[in-house]
Amino acid sequence: MAYEIAYQFPNEIMYQEEGPFVSLYQPTHRHFPENKQDPIVFKNLLRVIEQSLGKKYEKDLIGSIMKPFFELEEDTNFWNTTADGLAVLASRNKCVLYNLQIPVKEFATVAESFHIKPLIKAFQSLESYQLLGLSRTGFTLYQGNRYGFTEIVLPPDTPRTQEEVLGKQLTDPYLSHGSYGGAGGHP
Repeated sequence: MAYEIAYQFPNEIMYQEEGPFVSLYQPTHRHFPENKQDPIVFKNLLRVIEQSLGKKYEKDLIGSIMKPFFELEEDTNFWNTTADGLAVLASRNKCVLYNLQIPVKEFATVAESFHIKPLIKAFQSLESYQLLGLSRTGFTLYQGNRYGFTEIVLPPDTPRTQEEVLGKQLTDPYLSHGSYGGAGGHP
C-alpha cells in the first residue's frame, strides 16, 4: 500500500469503518535550508505512532499501516516540494496525505476515528484558482488559493512558446500591434 496525495476534502478514507485510524499533522517549510528539518520531525512523529500502535495491535497490522509512512519518509522529492503543512491519514488499507497551504500544529495520534479539525480549517474557505503568466518567450501556470500559490509543473513535452504551439504559422506582427489615439479636435 503506497500513499496517495489528496487535493479534495473529504477523501473516501474518512468513510472507512474499521480502525485503527492514524492522524499525523506537521508544520513544513517551503524552502531550503528550513525544509531539511521536516523529514527529521516526521521521523520523530512516526515513533509516537509506532509506540501507540504497539500498545494495542499486532506486529503484522502495524507493519502494513506504517509502510506508506516509511515510503514517504524516504521520498526526498516530496520533502523538497512541501508547502506550509502536512496532514497524513492512514488506516488498515489506505494512506492519504494533504500538502497544506497553512501551517498546522505538530500532532500524531492513533484513535477510533480520524482527527480532522485541522483539515476542516484548511479546506473550509479554500477557493482555488489558476493563474497564467505570459511573456514574449513563453508562459507559466500557477495554482492558488487564499493562502498562496505555487507553480504547476507541466510535463516536459508541453509546448511553451508561440512557435512550439503554432509551428511556422506565426501571427504576422502587424496583427498584434495597433495605434490608439484620442479623437482629434480642439476644445
